[in-house]
Amino acid sequence: MTETDQLKVGHTTFPELLNVVILVKTNLKRGAQAHVVLFSSDLTLPAHKLIDYSSWRFQVEFNVRDARQFWGLEAFMNGKAPPLTNAVNLSFFMVNLAYVLLAHWRHEGPHAGGWDLKAFFRGRRSAIATLNLLPDAPAACISERIIRLVTALGTIHPQPLDQRAA
Repeated sequence: MTETDQLKVGHTTFPELLNVVILVKTNLKRGAQAHVVLFSSDLTLPAHKLIDYSSWRFQVEFNVRDARQFWGLEAFMNGKAPPLTNAVNLSFFMVNLAYVLLAHWRHEGPHAGGWDLKAFFRGRRSAIATLNLLPDAPAACISERIIRLVTALGTIHPQPLDQRAA
C-alpha cells in the first residue's frame, strides 16, 4: 500500500517554496514501511506527475553518461547557441542509435556496450580504407573476412565472427 501526501514548504535558508511529495510505502504482510521524499521547484506540478518524472531519473542519468562517455557531449568547446544545440542533439541522437544497434548485438553477446560499438565501426572503416588502397581488390569473401577480423580487434566483448555484420 502506498500513501501520498503533497505540500508546499519553505525553509529559512532557502528563499523559494518547494513542491514536496512524500510517499509512504507499507508492506502489508510485514508492516515494514519505506519513505520517499520528492522535491520540485515547480509548484504547479501535481503529485502523480512528479512521481512519474522521478521514475525516469536513472534512465536520464544513464543517457547523459553515455552521451558524455561515448558520443562527445564533453568534447565540444563552442559557446554559441546553434552549434551547442546541434552538438547536444547529435550526442543524444547517437545514444539512441547506439541502443538500437546494441539491441541486435545483445542477442549473441549480452555484455556488448558502447566501446564495442565504437571499436566495431572504427575497425570497419579502417579495414575498408586499407582494402581500397590495394592495387587489386581481393575477392568479396576475402574482403568480408578481413573486415570481420579487423572489427573484432578493439572490442571488449567480441562477438562470434558469423554474428557480426560485415
